[in-house]
Amino acid sequence: MGIASTEDERALDERQHLLVAVATSAGLPSGLTVLLEHVGLSAGFAAARVWTMDEDGALGCAGTWSREIPDAGPTRGRLGRLRTAEGPLATAWRSLTGIAALEDRAGIPALAPDPETTGWTPGCTVLVPFADGEGVLALAEFVAAADAPHNHARLAEEAGDLELLLPVLRQLASTDALRESETLFRTITKFAPEAIISCDGQSLIRFWNRGAESVFGYSEAEVVGKPVSMLLPDWDNQAPYLLRAFAVTSNKRRLSAQTVEMEGLSPEGRTLAIELSLASWQTRDGSRTTLIARDISQRKAVEKQLRSSEIRFRGAFDHAPIGLMMVDLRESHKGVLLKVNRALCVMSGFSAEELVGIEFQRLIHPDDFETATAAMAQFTGGVGVQHRFQLELRLVRRDEGVRWAALSVSGITDDEGKPSYALAHVQDITERKETEAKLTQMALHDPLTGLANRALLMEQLDQSLHRSARQGGQVAVLFIDLDRFKVINDSLGHDAGDELLVTVAQRLGSCLRGSDTAARLGGDEFVVVCENVENNEEALAVAHRLEQAIGAPTAIKGVDTIVTASIGVVMAGSGASADSLLRDADAAMYKAKDGGRGRFEMFDASIGSIASKRLQTESELRRALAQQEFRVHYQPIVDLSNSALVGVEALVRWEHPERGLLAPIDFLPIAEETGLIVPLGTWVLQEACRQVAEWQRDVPTARELSVSVNLAAAQVSCHDLVDVVEDAVASSGIAPSELCLEITESVLLDATNDATSRLIGVKGLGVRLALDDFGTGYSSLTYLRRFPVDAVKIDKTFVNGLGTDPADEAIVDAVVGLAQSLGLAAIAEGVETREQAEALQAMGCRFAQGYLYSKPLPADQLLALLRAGNRLGTRDAERAVPRGRIAWPTSRRIPGR
Repeated sequence: MGIASTEDERALDERQHLLVAVATSAGLPSGLTVLLEHVGLSAGFAAARVWTMDEDGALGCAGTWSREIPDAGPTRGRLGRLRTAEGPLATAWRSLTGIAALEDRAGIPALAPDPETTGWTPGCTVLVPFADGEGVLALAEFVAAADAPHNHARLAEEAGDLELLLPVLRQLASTDALRESETLFRTITKFAPEAIISCDGQSLIRFWNRGAESVFGYSEAEVVGKPVSMLLPDWDNQAPYLLRAFAVTSNKRRLSAQTVEMEGLSPEGRTLAIELSLASWQTRDGSRTTLIARDISQRKAVEKQLRSSEIRFRGAFDHAPIGLMMVDLRESHKGVLLKVNRALCVMSGFSAEELVGIEFQRLIHPDDFETATAAMAQFTGGVGVQHRFQLELRLVRRDEGVRWAALSVSGITDDEGKPSYALAHVQDITERKETEAKLTQMALHDPLTGLANRALLMEQLDQSLHRSARQGGQVAVLFIDLDRFKVINDSLGHDAGDELLVTVAQRLGSCLRGSDTAARLGGDEFVVVCENVENNEEALAVAHRLEQAIGAPTAIKGVDTIVTASIGVVMAGSGASADSLLRDADAAMYKAKDGGRGRFEMFDASIGSIASKRLQTESELRRALAQQEFRVHYQPIVDLSNSALVGVEALVRWEHPERGLLAPIDFLPIAEETGLIVPLGTWVLQEACRQVAEWQRDVPTARELSVSVNLAAAQVSCHDLVDVVEDAVASSGIAPSELCLEITESVLLDATNDATSRLIGVKGLGVRLALDDFGTGYSSLTYLRRFPVDAVKIDKTFVNGLGTDPADEAIVDAVVGLAQSLGLAAIAEGVETREQAEALQAMGCRFAQGYLYSKPLPADQLLALLRAGNRLGTRDAERAVPRGRIAWPTSRRIPGR
């Protein structure tokens, strides 16, 4: 009894020591090793292992012990993974309720993998389950060496007591798991790039990793035990609200987490933008809070810049002086307006609410829709896609008005580089377009009449010729020049002339078809181009219609005015050009004007020859002036009472190197048309004065000889006429009264107020004025009253009829009587017979010139005549001609003096 008690006490002590040894072991593997060693030694086994199975059915060794097997000491962690779906161990695991011997070890790794090396051969293996009410928790494997004594009963006895240690083993496993988790947590958090901070319920820092050091700039020693507020100044204010949800209910720990943003401080006092992820939980000794901090200062700076950029963009977008619109290019919303600014609303007349959501094509003018659609298709296409283009088109306003706009469109692409949106700058260019239209109008149209100008005429004439060549039909060109337009322009003023030109332009337009073109070349010249003309008769019919329309009476400045036109007509032949047609029509117009004005003429080859000859003559005239090919001949003027030589008329001749001596009729009309008459007339005036002065010095009988020089209309229009005449008189040395300037009635008819003032200025020099071709004009009596003339010259057309035509006799008699009553000298031209001379003398005409006395002579022949005693040859006989002079009137008052 006593012995038994002692053994029981000893067994109890051993179990207590075993329990203490297990409970105080370093961990589950160490505790299991202690347990396996105690049981194995007690039952005579050589080695032992403990197997556990995870949720996947995989076996793992949780602890080992070995007495005889080398290198089979305790292990930490699993030795491997073994599937137990089949085999003895799996069967034993599923059905074992007590101790079972397992002779067949198939599928179970041996404790001694190499028996030959270790010299140890395993024998019997016994499995002991560790079970609770819910099933087997673990399986202990005990192995005895071959032929070695072992005690199964002892093993069973010891195994029965092993279940008493299950709570201790569970505690060891839990402690190991916590220790492993803690190690893993510290390893992960210590080297995590994010700042991880743990603090207690008083917000004192207890854990600090390297990431926190990198973010905040403090070392672990500087912050552990310090309040979190040293890092996050606003923590004390915000923490109560942030941690309000962290509570303990029914003694259960609750984990709560959230993310906030807060300002942080670095040791240098630099403000940081911190994003905090907070996790809080309750422990037995209080609450714990872990902060995961990220420095988002750079992100915040970028966000601030983006917000600032967004604000600037919105401000620039909304208040831009030009229209802006953002267009959706995505397939499902292609062309829809997403955003518009104020300027676009003003331009279009729509509000932003009305524009956003509609397709931008609804703003495009129908005529420009196709162009805009094509540009957009190219903009959003695949191959050759353009991410930027410019376009000018018309926008339709809400009030149905139209505005021109210049669109500059840029694409905003997605991650794949495809345009998703388009930003369009819309600039109102209506004023520019209107200005361009005006400039185009000005560049291609006459500003006064609105008709096409020369540039547009030539362009459209070229087009007409090309259409005619392709489609058939003929083109007619009509060149129109107003007759005596200068008279109306100068007498009634330039405003009246402009009014007349506008009226003529309107009348031209009323006579033409829509396909015809009317143009003004300048001055009083117009051109009409008619397409699809059948023949010459139809073209002449158009000319007749235009002539009748232009010649209709019209009131200009309250004055009833009739203006006629000379029209040249040409039909386009094969190979004709715009230049050649205009040239030929111009030549035909001149033939119409030469034929009496107020008529039209069809161009033919002869006119072309004349025009060509005219052009050649013009070119040669310029050369003749430069090479001094002109000569002055002098025709004597005699006193009819005694045939005395009293003066000469200077008449120009052209000594052409090929055509010989040319009369004025051969070149003076062309000289007048080209303006060459001015330098030519000046030369004749200077040469005549010089020559007469030389005769006066050399020949005594010529000391009072006068000279008459014709003055052309173009010369009268020159502003320096008085200076030219004064210079000719002064440089030659003759007396001003010995120079007589002859002007025709047509010159006076076209004379302006300025021209009249010039003639009065010439008269003020003491120079005489004579009215040439008197009687052939329209208002001779008016001119005699208005202009300071000293003599009239009776035209030879009236002198030729003396003795044969009573009407001419009556006209000459009337002219002579008028001259006598006004105190003017009368000089008859073209006297060829003695009967004409006697008739003139009987009428009271004092002076005459003509072939009866002498034809115009070169200077040397007239000098010889003067030196011979003034003997002039007549057709009847030669007789002495005594010296004399023209009896100029002395009582003639100069108007305005």
